[in-house]
Amino acid sequence: MVAQLGFPIFTTLTEGEKNISAAATPEAIGSGAIKRIIITAKEANTGTIWVKSTVTNNTLGRPLLPLQAETLEISNLNLIFLKATVNGEGVTFLAFS
Repeated sequence: MVAQLGFPIFTTLTEGEKNISAAATPEAIGSGAIKRIIITAKEANTGTIWVKSTVTNNTLGRPLLPLQAETLEISNLNLIFLKATVNGEGVTFLAFS
């Protein structure tokens, strides 16, 4: 559904967090249909979180330092992968659908 001014109308807001257990091993942020997501690197992180579109282990993607955020319009959480440079670090997110 689209509002008159062309802005999408969301009916659900989901909060979440994802910690990456093994540094350098990309993990899916989750699964489920969404329309938009705001991903924010946790404030306590000491390394970089990479937002990626694949599970490949490289440095392609969008790097996030602590408290940096990225907004994506995407159809499912399982299309977003995260890679950390430090074990156990992660992100929080708001997913809109």
